[in-house]
Amino acid sequence: MFRYIGNKSAIVSDLLNIITQDVEENSVFYDPMCGTASVCEILAQRGFKVIASDSLTFPSMHAEVRIRLNQEPKFSKLGMRYSEVITFLNNSKAISDYF
Repeated sequence: MFRYIGNKSAIVSDLLNIITQDVEENSVFYDPMCGTASVCEILAQRGFKVIASDSLTFPSMHAEVRIRLNQEPKFSKLGMRYSEVITFLNNSKAISDYF
């Protein structure tokens, strides 16, 4: 998990209790500064329609994957499962002076 200043992973259960006390299930939840989308993910799992955005590109992309992707991506053209792709990438040697 990526950690950002203001990440709410540690308090997401408390926030969920507060939100669900006052907001009906299946309501729309909008988070204009979603960051890592930890709150949005839980609410989406609980049946809320979630609209997440952020002014920074990475958090927006991270939120979209975290909220919309409900299964591991398939890497069929590579002939590997997701876990095998991650292992391959983690075991790859760095190319010196690439960046």
